[in-house]
Amino acid sequence: MVSTRLPESLQQDVGPDLGRYRVLEITHTVDDKGLYANTFKGVAGATETLPLPENVTPPTAFPELATVIDNADPENLGRVRVRFLWQNSDQNSNWIRVQTPDAGTSSVIEKNRGLFFIPEIDDQVMVAFGQGDPSRPYVAGSLFHQGNSGGMAPDNNLKSITTRSGHTIEFDDTDGAEKINIYDREQNVIQFNTTEKSIKIQAMETIEIGAKNIKLVAEENLDFGASKNIVMTAEENLGLQSGKDTGVKSKGATILEASRDLTLKGQNLNAEGKQNTEIKGGVQTNISGTMTVLQGGGGKVEVI
Repeated sequence: MVSTRLPESLQQDVGPDLGRYRVLEITHTVDDKGLYANTFKGVAGATETLPLPENVTPPTAFPELATVIDNADPENLGRVRVRFLWQNSDQNSNWIRVQTPDAGTSSVIEKNRGLFFIPEIDDQVMVAFGQGDPSRPYVAGSLFHQGNSGGMAPDNNLKSITTRSGHTIEFDDTDGAEKINIYDREQNVIQFNTTEKSIKIQAMETIEIGAKNIKLVAEENLDFGASKNIVMTAEENLGLQSGKDTGVKSKGATILEASRDLTLKGQNLNAEGKQNTEIKGGVQTNISGTMTVLQGGGGKVEVI
């Protein structure tokens, strides 16, 4: 910044002060008599933004390694701040965007449509620069290194997606044992077994299925089993129906109880007790048929 003034001999009506200028270019000369002079190009001192120089090649930035130091973007844009290898421990970048294979919106999903994964703090990332411009950085991807890589499975058969808390989707391409596993750190598992053509769902505690309607259909067999109890409850009707035989068997007692009527009906009805058979009505008991036979052992029947 320079201030310019006219010598008194040239001031006349214009005054001595020619203003303040920001120097853009200056040339110094000294003649053979030792007299010094200079010429300069400048802009008004009040100019806040300097004009861009002409025919100057801007610096080109190349991809660089960096470490994520913050991922809590105050504007919720999924950006991170990083520290480059050449920065001191108290220095960091501005908030920069993260590249992902798919990102956008839709008529149904207003926010975060696509693949939404933000690098974790202390992750090592590769930072690239749009058109090589140092002022346009973005995270191009994350890198495994000696401190966080467990290596690959034999023949590179396993691919996986794992989050910070241990939620995992695992793709197993082992020949003859192909499967997909979805599990968490507590070993709650959903497994798609390609070889066995089966799906397995396993929980350490409870599996809960809720819907307006639930339909279970098996082309062959449907098995229900429990180490302790099986309870079936309906607020309205409960129906059991089979195309052939229906069997109910218990190693202990079997109880059929209704608050109102209980009807047992069939082409033939057999009731047998290996020791005693008791038919009792609280008010009246009716036994009827076109032919009714009461028979007791030894030909003796007692009617009381």
